[in-house]
Amino acid sequence: MNPILRAFSVLLVVAGLLQTRSVQAQKAGEYMQLFYYGPQAALTGPIGRFSPAFKGKSEIKLANQEEYMKQISPMTTLSLPSGVIEAESVVTTDTESGESILYVKGKRLTPAEAEKYHKEQNAKQTANQQAYLNKISQYVDKVTNEVSKALNEAAADGWEVTQMASLPNGGLVYLMRKGK
Repeated sequence: MNPILRAFSVLLVVAGLLQTRSVQAQKAGEYMQLFYYGPQAALTGPIGRFSPAFKGKSEIKLANQEEYMKQISPMTTLSLPSGVIEAESVVTTDTESGESILYVKGKRLTPAEAEKYHKEQNAKQTANQQAYLNKISQYVDKVTNEVSKALNEAAADGWEVTQMASLPNGGLVYLMRKGK
């Protein structure tokens, strides 16, 4: 092989190696992931986790998570409050003529009273549903704020979100990089 061609080939190989090394140096750095578990999983434990730990902190939790769970839990499960529970007996009977007669706590209600009773019950149910939705909305706001706070703390320390992926349960994974 011609010596000039051989020297030129060596220069090309060296230049290629230097360029590859430069690209590798740009990609080098530290990586960290922030896992947000999603709204359902967050009801029972931490809402997220840093991997590896960020400033000695691996779990991301809400400050008053137990308090939110106490407020939401009776609305989502069949757990009953402690103490005496008064039952309201409601009986509906149909007569031969097809008329429905409503009895509440053993008292027969007139048609007007029965209509009023049904309206009150519907209003109570609507109010309970709205209260539940408000509590859930407050909880979701707190979770969102806590995840944003964690991301902002990492960004202030020089971490940059380079990729984000969603999980099937509604969670997210943030891949973060901190350059050299």
